[in-house]
Amino acid sequence: SLTLQKVDFQELHQHFVTSGDMFTVGNGNVTVLPSCLPLIASSTSPPATDPTTEVPTTSGGPELLISEVNPNTPGAAEDMEYIELYHPGGGSFSLDGYWLVLYNGKNNLAYLALDLKGNHTNTHGYFLVGSSRLKPVPHILLPFNTIQNGADAVALYYRPTKGYKKNMEVTAEGLVDAIVYVSDVGDDAKRLLKVLAPGQEAVHEDERFILQDESLSRCHGLNLKDQSSFQVTMITPLADNDCPKTVPSSLPSVTPTIPMSSQPLPSIYPVSIVINEIGLFRGPELYNFIELKGPPEGKLYEHIIVMYGMDGKVYDRFILQGTLGISGIYVIGTNSTSSDQLLQLSHSNPSITQAVALYRGTLESFPVGSSVTQKDLLDAVVHSWEDGADAESLRDLSKDRIILHGEQRLFSVSRCSYGKRSHRPLLLPVPHPSPGTENLCPSSIATLQLDFCMKDSSLNCSELEPTEQKTMNSLKTTLSLSMEHHCSGFIPPAYIQDLKLTCTQKQLSISGNILTYHSDQHCIESWNAEFITHPQPFILQERSLEPLTTCLVPEKMRGSFRTWHISLLVVLFVLLLFGAVALILFLRKRRPQNYTSIEMNPHLELAYEY
Repeated sequence: SLTLQKVDFQELHQHFVTSGDMFTVGNGNVTVLPSCLPLIASSTSPPATDPTTEVPTTSGGPELLISEVNPNTPGAAEDMEYIELYHPGGGSFSLDGYWLVLYNGKNNLAYLALDLKGNHTNTHGYFLVGSSRLKPVPHILLPFNTIQNGADAVALYYRPTKGYKKNMEVTAEGLVDAIVYVSDVGDDAKRLLKVLAPGQEAVHEDERFILQDESLSRCHGLNLKDQSSFQVTMITPLADNDCPKTVPSSLPSVTPTIPMSSQPLPSIYPVSIVINEIGLFRGPELYNFIELKGPPEGKLYEHIIVMYGMDGKVYDRFILQGTLGISGIYVIGTNSTSSDQLLQLSHSNPSITQAVALYRGTLESFPVGSSVTQKDLLDAVVHSWEDGADAESLRDLSKDRIILHGEQRLFSVSRCSYGKRSHRPLLLPVPHPSPGTENLCPSSIATLQLDFCMKDSSLNCSELEPTEQKTMNSLKTTLSLSMEHHCSGFIPPAYIQDLKLTCTQKQLSISGNILTYHSDQHCIESWNAEFITHPQPFILQERSLEPLTTCLVPEKMRGSFRTWHISLLVVLFVLLLFGAVALILFLRKRRPQNYTSIEMNPHLELAYEY
């Protein structure tokens, strides 16, 4: 017989309704089916609510809560952000009276207030607010880059009689649930926490979890406004959160019967393995090596590399073997002496645009000819040569496509740190491959600043759409080619970061940072100065701006020119004045004396002698 305390029973119940284990009852085997509810309510009671606050009536548990938030997505587009709400009771639930308010941690004001009236959760209890590119499509669409990265907050309110508005102060009136999150541990979210989650710490969106997209998911109970309920996971919009399955430490000793076909999990099962570098050949044998990086001596149990063509179909795949090295690096290459595993592809693909993806899975999970999937995806790299077309089918793997150009035979696509984003490295084309060692990334940063006067230009700023990624990519390519021509070096478009294009009726400004090797930094700075003084034609949105650039004179240069012009006039005036004086003196010396005076002088001198 087994006697369970109340706490033991709760933990035992939580374990078995989520485990799917088999155990023996009487003379038969019984398999426990997973619970219909994706989240198990915490035994801790929700925080007390202000009696003056309007809240929805409940029958023992929360009616609606924040389930998942994805405030920051890889790449510059920020087009996969979302907020997921969840009704624990399942089924369609009316959202009348509920409001979703987003707060800016810098000023503690609301930058977005959404009235959810007229909406319902889906049949599984989920409701999604997010960007239009997100799949599945959200119930309420937001413009790209709407949800801020932190320190910020998302708050769920219930107040049917009175709403909320943009730019209002952060408030706890009508508050149902909230999550306060930060991008860096040092971010200041004190005011948001004081109002929305008193006495708690903000949730840290640790971008080192995976290099693909991740979210902040509710994994540790249904306790409203409890920041410790959230953790970083892989994204799961409109689906059960990707929470780790843990067995309670105080679980009673009950031994289930495990089917003989089941395999034991390895002692180390890392989720943070990434594709660190890829060596690419120009030619029929495309891949020279693939380098992975993760926890030192981490096991590669059931990890698989999958190769995709431009059509988004699997054309080859292979299982990884062994463990990562002491340095955490693992090389799959064509050189048997320097590789941890030989790269032996049984199929080739002529596509100019391709992708390499790292998954958790088996060969049976990715048959040749199957389509792109995000399930169990850990990392991916999409790459193409300069004349390769963009592959829409590969965008689900990675929004950033690495474009290689140049005449050299062997290229590298490497992960490189950049400024404050060192915890989420960039994927960059690199001229010097380094399999098995640290990536040879550009380590210097040059400032890009081009300011052009548009006083006499016919360009209409409304015709430019700087927010379009196509516009920025075109501008990066033009600037990259100009720099490479000037410096005779390797400065691809991907090295131009934080590019901003500002167009007004008086000025066109282009600013950003340029990643560079130390040997090229001085040349890039001289290119920037020369480009200002001798602007070159460039193309934006398939329109040549040559008529614009020929009339451009930078405002700073114009001011300097005026000062120099005035100084020159002063110098010329002084020179003319000195010249006039010198001429007068010269003419006076050259003028002949009066001959009458000369002839009289001797007579006067004789008279004086006598």
